[in-house]
Amino acid sequence: VKLGIAFNPDGTLTRDPEIMNPTGQQIFMIAAEAARRAVISCQPYTLPIEKYDLWQEVLVNFDPRDMLGG
Repeated sequence: VKLGIAFNPDGTLTRDPEIMNPTGQQIFMIAAEAARRAVISCQPYTLPIEKYDLWQEVLVNFDPRDMLGG
């Protein structure tokens, strides 16, 4: 699951994360929605304001293999 995430300088989201690689597979969409909810519920994020230009918009990959030890 790839999510496009945009932040305000205070670490809140400017909008809901966008699923960048949607598929028609039900299991994928369940995982994608879970990832979106996790990103939303964890805000505000504590990020260095002096590097805002680097994290204002990011693409994050959620891979369940990474959570299971590869």
